[in-house]
Formats: sequence, structure tokens, C-alpha cells
Amino acid sequence: HGKQICGHLPSEIGRLTSLKYLHLYSNRLEGPLPAELGALTALTDLLLHENSFTGKIPSTLANLTNVRALLLDDNNFDTDFSFEMVRDKGAQSYLATLRNLSSGSSSISGSVDTYGFG
Repeated sequence: HGKQICGHLPSEIGRLTSLKYLHLYSNRLEGPLPAELGALTALTDLLLHENSFTGKIPSTLANLTNVRALLLDDNNFDTDFSFEMVRDKGAQSYLATLRNLSSGSSSISGSVDTYGFG
């Protein structure tokens, strides 16, 4: 972290399917988050805070069923993070292992108790 990595996160990151930790916080990364992040189903930590990411938070992040920490704060997303991503969907619970969610300066939509958290 904090190495001042610049540029975009490439879509090819989705090929790293055995990756457990992605800590790219406190850098100068920009542009949209690639939807291919959702292919990283072994991830337990996705720490992307304190960058300059823009655009929508990909709905494919709901595929990260092993993630425990999802930190997206201090970016420039132009969309809401929805608790729709973390609710139960039939037999599969999206983001079921999530223990730490931070969106800081990003917006969050939805009612927590609507999705069984309250």
C-alpha cells in the first residue's frame, strides 16, 4: 500500500482466481473498477480505499462470497453501493462472510434492516 501506483486496474485481474488478498489502498489508481473483480471468488480482503476510482461499483462484487473486508471509501464513485449486493438470494448468500464494509465518502443506499441485518 501507499506505493503511489498509478493507472487503471486492468480487467485481466479477473484471471487471478486463487488470489486471497488484494490490498491496493492509498495509491493513485483511477478509472472504473473492472467487473472482472467478481471472478476473484477466493478473495477474503478487497482493500481499494484511498484511490481515485470512478464510475459504478460493479454488481459482480456480489460474487465474492468469501470476502471478509471490503473497503471502498475515499474514491470518486458516481453510484450508490446497494445492500442489495449483500442480502440472501435463494440458497446462495452474497457476501455472506463480510465482516468489515467501509464506503466512507461513497454513498450507500438501502435500509439495513430491510435485508435482515437489523
